[in-house]
Amino acid sequence: MPPGESLIDQAVKYYGDKLMWVYIYEHNKDLIGDNPDKVPLGADIRLPSQKMYGFDPNNPASVEKARQKQTELLQLNQKLNQ
Repeated sequence: MPPGESLIDQAVKYYGDKLMWVYIYEHNKDLIGDNPDKVPLGADIRLPSQKMYGFDPNNPASVEKARQKQTELLQLNQKLNQ
């Protein structure tokens, strides 16, 4: 991942929807760790196929599922940082 880019930037670039960052994070959690806001500099982020995680950025139900995952991840991250 280029320096200065976020998981959201990658999601918009490759999937066309910023909420799909949750799937990039899930796919790379072993590399990133528990905090999706702290991607290691120069990390070799792998992009998951939509089929692998069953998401479709053009499907409202899929976008809502990603929104729920985002909420869960952010709440967990907030608890870890307290």
